[in-house]
Amino acid sequence: MSGRGAWRRLVAAAALGLAATAGVWGSASAALADAARPLLQDTAGLLTADQASTLEAELERVSAEYRADVVIVTIRALDARTVEAYADDYFDYGPSLEDPALPGRDVNDGYGRGADRSGVLLLVSVNPRQAHITTTGQAIDIFTDARQDEIWDAIIPSLTNDRWDSALRRFVSEVDQTYRGATRFRWEIVALAALAGGLLGGLTPVTIWRRQLKSVKPAAHARPYLQTASLVLTSSNDTFVGQSTRVIHHNESSGSGGGGSSTHSGSSGISHGGSSRSF
Repeated sequence: MSGRGAWRRLVAAAALGLAATAGVWGSASAALADAARPLLQDTAGLLTADQASTLEAELERVSAEYRADVVIVTIRALDARTVEAYADDYFDYGPSLEDPALPGRDVNDGYGRGADRSGVLLLVSVNPRQAHITTTGQAIDIFTDARQDEIWDAIIPSLTNDRWDSALRRFVSEVDQTYRGATRFRWEIVALAALAGGLLGGLTPVTIWRRQLKSVKPAAHARPYLQTASLVLTSSNDTFVGQSTRVIHHNESSGSGGGGSSTHSGSSGISHGGSSRSF
């Protein structure tokens, strides 16, 4: 009986320990979830509740798929900062209207995923009617200046006509397409590298085997194959048959969204790409 009692006490203690551990992890996970910054900050109240819910779900999906924060912020009015500075500070420091120069501000409160804080943020200001796209980390190279021009062309008409939901959903769609294209390009590079590696791996042994065929050598002339007095040329002449010219055409193509990205440093010292538009 004493042995069974000890065993039961041991099992009970183990169960209590597992329950306590699960509680700690659950609390920690909940705390992390609560600490996560919402990817949609509609402080200007431009969207209905249903529109905001749908848009935020799309932002979360795209952000998770491409491991980069995709953020949309709307505000009623700018402060003393420019729309560019406001957008950069919002990304770097998080959703606060305080002056980033004040004590207590921390870039760890901001957005961005990975070691390079990768992400893209769209800020829409109602007064004045200005918008800014800011990029950070790997997103700087993905969202080139030319690609940003294309995104502006897609969303400015809706912003101008106060079709806020349409403009913001189109922005997320354009971001999704941009990341998808960049991901596909990386896979093509990987495939080409794999193909080159396969060809190199196949040519190497063939080259080695060829070098081992030392008994077969090219002849410098045909003299060893001629028999004495077997052929006598009585006359010879050259006849011009004709000529041909081969023309090589070089096709030049330019894909949309190419080129580079102009960058600048925000008040945090973090490097940003981006561009602004009035609407």
